[in-house]
Amino acid sequence: MTGHPPISYPDRPLHHFLEDAADAAPERAAVSDDDRTLSFREVDQAANALAHALGAAGIGPGDRVAVALPTGIDLVVTLFAVSKAGAAAVLTNPRWTADEMRGALTTTTPRGLIAHEPLPLAPTALPPLLLHAGGRVATGWRPLVDAAAGQPRTRPAVPVAAWGPLEAVLPFSSGTTGLPKAAVHTHSTIVPATLQWVVAGAMRPSDRMLLFLPGFHVYGVITAAGAFAARAHLRLQERFDVAAVLDCIEQEAITLTFGAAPVALALDGVPDLEKRDLSSLRYVSWGATPMDVALARRVSHRSGIRWLHAYGATEAPLLFCNPAAAPPHTWRLDCPGLPVSDTQVRIVDLATREPCGPGEPGEVLVRGPQVFRGYLPPVPEQEVFEDGWLRTGDVGLLDESGALHLVERAKEMIKVNAFQVAPAELERLLMSHPAVADCGVFGVPDPRTGETPVAAVVLREDTAPEDLLAWVGERVATYKRITAVHRTATIPRTPSGKLLRRELRAGWLADHAREGSR
Repeated sequence: MTGHPPISYPDRPLHHFLEDAADAAPERAAVSDDDRTLSFREVDQAANALAHALGAAGIGPGDRVAVALPTGIDLVVTLFAVSKAGAAAVLTNPRWTADEMRGALTTTTPRGLIAHEPLPLAPTALPPLLLHAGGRVATGWRPLVDAAAGQPRTRPAVPVAAWGPLEAVLPFSSGTTGLPKAAVHTHSTIVPATLQWVVAGAMRPSDRMLLFLPGFHVYGVITAAGAFAARAHLRLQERFDVAAVLDCIEQEAITLTFGAAPVALALDGVPDLEKRDLSSLRYVSWGATPMDVALARRVSHRSGIRWLHAYGATEAPLLFCNPAAAPPHTWRLDCPGLPVSDTQVRIVDLATREPCGPGEPGEVLVRGPQVFRGYLPPVPEQEVFEDGWLRTGDVGLLDESGALHLVERAKEMIKVNAFQVAPAELERLLMSHPAVADCGVFGVPDPRTGETPVAAVVLREDTAPEDLLAWVGERVATYKRITAVHRTATIPRTPSGKLLRRELRAGWLADHAREGSR
């Protein structure tokens, strides 16, 4: 069952959204940030010049280019330039540490790297082509603007027989379990995902869309491409700042923006929210984290904001969404609604794998044109797919109307401010500490970030929890930092050795509930 219409998907590359917009409305404002505004023609020409520069460096179809840029115009231009060159963009977090970036480069073997500033990695860990958008000078790195200068601004002629099977973007995900992996999206998966978002979100040329979420997430890709597909204006902010977001909505008549629980919490914390003029907003989409219905209603009551509840994954960018074309009073806060266009869903029993009936919880399986092709490094097929259906790792149920209700996340990853944190990555790091004999990392609720990582550790020698926290914090990005360490005698495991994170989490929550009642 679907509440969204079927879509006809063109056999064309990701960058065709930009090129079609530049042909149809060349002088219309396409994208802006705090400093500048570019028309569709200017974005197209800038992407053409950089694509020619990539081609001159020997980068073309079948190659990959790692991108480590903050949300901004440079990132948008680079994303479409890489596509125009026939290469795939490996989307990395510019906040990663050197070790984290080294791991991503080793996994994906790109031939180029475009970063905001030169990265502190040994030359042997870096690809041949190194470009940076910042002002710092480093040996072997060339300024991005210099690379594009003097290149033709016409569209490059890339010898590609069929774009569909070519890799387009590789965002990172923790998948169902394990360490971070690159999720491989081809043009034939990311183009449908973009159009599904345009239709579900009822995007239109008159929209002014504010994006402050990470551009390296697949959600940022389909939002940027969706804005071009709709001929809408995309307003970019490098990071979320609630005052700056509210000012932008008021002053620039923003119609759509995108958030999650941390955004709603920040809005609820604004003392004069009622005095803000947010009447231009058609909706704020809520994804990435479970919706807090009470919080959403409270913010709506104070501000008039309408929330559009959606659900997706790095592996399948949009799966369920309340249809924005429907009257807002029909949008549900308690669930992300119905499957998006051309998407099928199946709920299966966790043990028997038999189909579940309405109201019966089980693992959510999906299939549709937006589903990715697989991971790098490769993961056994049966761990990702089941008879052609993507295993989301989430537990949910369908009600009588076909709407999805998420019961819990079976995935072991932790979501901190919508960033994915893999417990296995932190466990591997902890196990390299000489004082740690065994450990388990799990997520617990946090009112500010949604979730936060906590570690249970078995120590072989006395070490203060504060020292472990500091040691881990020096080696990972800020959002991955463990916020508490709990010393224990044993780590619960199954007979096969699988870590029982749920037991650790339940014990932690029970202990804290008892402490809170004293």
